[in-house]
Amino acid sequence: MPFYYFKCTKCDEVKNELVAMNTESTTCATCGALTTKQPSFRFSAHGLPNGFANTRSQSRKE
Repeated sequence: MPFYYFKCTKCDEVKNELVAMNTESTTCATCGALTTKQPSFRFSAHGLPNGFANTRSQSRKE
């Protein structure tokens, strides 16, 4: 289950919540109104500091 951002339609409270992928709205914890799913712009890349993944075998010695 991914994290999504939801924004309240009444008080504009924004929250990050772990929900099922097909969830389109939840309830605001502050005022009880419906919240709507907001676009998520998170990007994550894993690799070496130079931006490349380590493709060499750890057992290979040079």
